[in-house]
Amino acid sequence: MKKYHTQIALFVILICVLIGSFFFSSCDVLNIDVRVVPSGTATVSKSATPKPKVTLTFSPTSTPTQPYYLNVPASALKGTQIRFWYPWQGDLAWKTADRVVEFNNTNPWGITVNIYAPDGTAMLVEAVNQSLTDGTIPNVVIAPSAMLAAWQGEFENLINLDEYIDMQEYGLRDQELADFTPVIWQQDTLAGTRFGYPIQRDAYVLVYNQTWAEELGFPNPPVTPGQFQSQICSAKQALMKDTDSGNDGTGGWIVSNDEGTSLSWLLAFGYGGFSNLQKDIYQFEDQTAVQAFRYLRYLFDSECSWISRNPSPYAYFSTRHALVFSAKISDLADIRSNMAFRESTDQWIIIPYPGLEKEQITLVEGQSFGMFASSPEEQLASWLFMKWMNSADYQAQIVNQTGTFPVTTSVLEKLEAYGNSNVQWADFVAKQTTLQAMPNGAEWSRMRSVVADATWQLYQQAEVEDSSETMFQILNQLDQTILELIGKP
Repeated sequence: MKKYHTQIALFVILICVLIGSFFFSSCDVLNIDVRVVPSGTATVSKSATPKPKVTLTFSPTSTPTQPYYLNVPASALKGTQIRFWYPWQGDLAWKTADRVVEFNNTNPWGITVNIYAPDGTAMLVEAVNQSLTDGTIPNVVIAPSAMLAAWQGEFENLINLDEYIDMQEYGLRDQELADFTPVIWQQDTLAGTRFGYPIQRDAYVLVYNQTWAEELGFPNPPVTPGQFQSQICSAKQALMKDTDSGNDGTGGWIVSNDEGTSLSWLLAFGYGGFSNLQKDIYQFEDQTAVQAFRYLRYLFDSECSWISRNPSPYAYFSTRHALVFSAKISDLADIRSNMAFRESTDQWIIIPYPGLEKEQITLVEGQSFGMFASSPEEQLASWLFMKWMNSADYQAQIVNQTGTFPVTTSVLEKLEAYGNSNVQWADFVAKQTTLQAMPNGAEWSRMRSVVADATWQLYQQAEVEDSSETMFQILNQLDQTILELIGKP
């Protein structure tokens, strides 16, 4: 009997000790209720149901200095695997894969990166869209900045990178931030949230035959719409006067209805609604836009601009059927190859679009890193990988392969040899100071094609007496179409 009572007493004491231990330990623990959409198992729907996103609910007994998911110790990253998807093709795809192998073999945290490279940007976007519905979301993706904004606007599951950029141990130093071109750095923000980390940018430019222009009596490239009109009309007149009737109606600017070209012309005439496009506020029925459209239509009616049958303008340019045409800075290698193939000795350069008051603006857009929501360990591993990849060496590799615009100043030191063999690129980059980011509101990736279609309609209209009224009608229809697509009355 005494042994039985002793066992009961010991049992009671044990229970008390356990209860007391639980009570006191609970007073020292931060109580965090975390509900995270995991990157490997998330199910994301595009229906009218609530958008999936990371939800963090805190019930702290003290105020933490930073969110809990930033307090991941380095030791917790060992064995962490993340998925990295990128759009590059050809040599750049292989060079990127080689860099990932280097990271996997040398990073001190024990992180492993698994890669997937669809065949180009369009297929990557399709693959990510599919992953957002079946749950196979990548941790890190390189995609167009406008597409990152669209995903963030629809799903709200891209991580605010400012939180990682500001980390004391693993963030970016002031000199690293200052290295980025300010316009390019700011392009990856939406409603105060940084959803992208810029890695590549392209630029909308004009390709200009300097030799032919000088023969026509123009020693300098055009810097205003009036000067542009004078030069391309002179080129048209020169071909009208030669003995080849087959080239009549050519010579000037080859018409382009690309949305980047359209916005460049709107900015040339001082379009005031551009800043609102970033906020998905679209109003093109504007007096300055009408003025720009009237100008473009006048050039067309005067045959100073013309629509080419061949979708590629390179052959027309190299044979002096066009004094100038619209392009991107990434097209320069193809232009150079075509000029050599045609054995043209003309000197050509790239110039920004003209502007009233001689303010010439160059629109830029391109690819950025983005990070989708996952576990705290995967997110930190993703940031460390992104930061390591986005080095001047990798940026230089991208420019060498694609001929695009540099996103940082320091990368120029590594592009001296590239600039020596690509003088048009080097001259433009050195002189270009007025950059403007293309819109990247959440709806812009859908609306851009509507803008291009409206510009195409500009050239399909029959010649009318009151061109202002016609232009107002086109721009009003553009605004109404956009409102319908967005779902606003």
